[in-house]
Amino acid sequence: MLLAVRNFVAVCQTIPVPLQSPMPVFDGQVSRSSITSIPEESYAAHGREHRENSTASESTHGSTRTSVTGTTSVTSQRDSFNMDAVFDAAKMFVGELEASVEAMATSLKENATLSGQALAAVLFSRMDHLTQRTGQMMVAFEKVCSDEAGQRTLAHSKEALLNGFGTLFCKLQMLTGTSAISEATLTDLEQVIQRILVPVQAMKGCIVALDENMMKDEASDGEDEDEEDEAESGVSPYLRHDYRKRDIAFGADGQVRGGTLSALVERLTMHDQSDTNFTTTFMLTFRSFCSPIKLLKLLEDRFSLSPPKDLTEEELEAWTEKKQIPVRLRVFNIFKLWLEQYFSTEDDMFILDRLLDFNSVMIRSNLSTACGDQLERLVKRRREAEGPMQLKRRIASARVASEAILPSNTKKFRLLDIHPLELARQLTLMDFSLYSMIQATDCMNKAWSESDNRIRANISFNTQITLWVMDAILCPSDVKKRAQVVKYWIDVAQKCQHLHNFNTLMAILSAFESSAIGRLGRTWEAAGTKSQQALGVLRKLLGTDRNYAEYRTLIHSINPPCIPFLGVYLQDLTFIADGNPDMLVTPRRSTSLINFGKLSKTGAVIRDMQQFQSLSYAFQPVELLQTFIKANLQSARDEEVLYTASVKLEPKEREDQKVTRMLSESGFV
Repeated sequence: MLLAVRNFVAVCQTIPVPLQSPMPVFDGQVSRSSITSIPEESYAAHGREHRENSTASESTHGSTRTSVTGTTSVTSQRDSFNMDAVFDAAKMFVGELEASVEAMATSLKENATLSGQALAAVLFSRMDHLTQRTGQMMVAFEKVCSDEAGQRTLAHSKEALLNGFGTLFCKLQMLTGTSAISEATLTDLEQVIQRILVPVQAMKGCIVALDENMMKDEASDGEDEDEEDEAESGVSPYLRHDYRKRDIAFGADGQVRGGTLSALVERLTMHDQSDTNFTTTFMLTFRSFCSPIKLLKLLEDRFSLSPPKDLTEEELEAWTEKKQIPVRLRVFNIFKLWLEQYFSTEDDMFILDRLLDFNSVMIRSNLSTACGDQLERLVKRRREAEGPMQLKRRIASARVASEAILPSNTKKFRLLDIHPLELARQLTLMDFSLYSMIQATDCMNKAWSESDNRIRANISFNTQITLWVMDAILCPSDVKKRAQVVKYWIDVAQKCQHLHNFNTLMAILSAFESSAIGRLGRTWEAAGTKSQQALGVLRKLLGTDRNYAEYRTLIHSINPPCIPFLGVYLQDLTFIADGNPDMLVTPRRSTSLINFGKLSKTGAVIRDMQQFQSLSYAFQPVELLQTFIKANLQSARDEEVLYTASVKLEPKEREDQKVTRMLSESGFV
């Protein structure tokens, strides 16, 4: 890279091309003295273009922002929620940039004994990260510090950062041609890095001061803000929402982004609107932020909602009709939904007695006897139901079960005596029995990585299938027999694809991809081109290219019954869990908000999983074959032993040894 830079600079010196700093120019607002080779008129035109673009960009965001520094107040059209996000981003980027500069200083000390070229390589990688973070920070900083003092800090900091980066780049470039590094050079580098840290800390101080002033400003008029917003909406005071504005946050799309627990429960049972997506997400994920007994208590409180004080008789009648009755009906429907679709026998059984008491005392007397009877029947059915699944679950009983294909001799048979289709069917039934038992709680907070649960049981089952396939291939000592077993399992994998059992299909493919099987060159040659081509089609389908793009496209077009590849869901859930905080913490809110945006993403993945749990396969279970399968799964050797067996069966060959063997097998030697 450095050679390319030198060549570029050499070419530029021979032709009339204006040469700019190699560091990024942020928003075109670098001082003119720092870009001496750009003509004055070009700079002016660039500045006008930037200001026009900035104005156009400002006009596309509609709403209000207030920036306060000291006694200065600047208002522009921004959304208050977007402003929270921008403030959080600015603070995060400043903090990360400060940490990156300090990490570079630490790296310099730790690698002081390296050669000049090696040290330059280490610091260049750090510098690349620094410049990326600087660009992000500048964009966020300019949005939050739009007052005169903030813009002054921004301009000075930009110039200081550009000068610091330019100096550092030159000094690192000089290091590449040296072997030993003097103490003076190290000291000089350390001073340059510290000079970069100064403007970063200045911007950090500006954001902190601005943030503190805004917190004071919001603390003084935050309560009045809620009343003004409600009054402007034309809603009668006694029909307004009970939560405060600061207790809930919405995204640009109008969806709930975060909220306190009480605000989310109120949103769940609102009197004036219903949000199916919100309800589904809440019921799928509530156990990650609230206990069942706590939710039951909050729902009871919502049902027992009291009217505001000092209402006239007419207002009380309107409040009862338009708010109290709708809220009670929504609470009743949530109870029904909970018992029918979202009940967990492990976590929720102990709420049934309390719910039954509440039903007898409150629901029967305040709604209707019919509602009370309906809820009582659901509680009774839930107590009698076996397992955690939905009471309304559909089973493919209406479909005619396929007739099983049994081995010709059921008393004594080997793996290859089982028809590939029937083996795929039995594996599918066994896999689906585990997959269909997975609950939403198994998917929350990466539960599968910390304790034994239903997801881990499914993973363990498919790992055993992988080891069994490997073991079966490595059992025969004869290469042709091994090739026959390979072709058999490829056939089984194809049958799994036709049955839409992608989970078992991936387990079989994992065996082929293992080092113990993949290295069997002679076996794969004996298996033939046709089998390898068929395997290539399956590998392409479940390939990781572009985040499983081909598989994701296919799975969205398939109707149940189906067993999707569980690994894709777990990957998505892991990214969501690791990349999003559980709580939204902003300095301008008195309380932290539950990150409902994260829960919405998690809920979407869980819903994708659950849509394939609703319809089971109509194959006939064959106990004889399933017993055979279980015995082989349990007896399969572990991967290390299998690799040793693989090396023993087909030792590593030099090229000349391979040629000699092939000539011998062909009869020429």
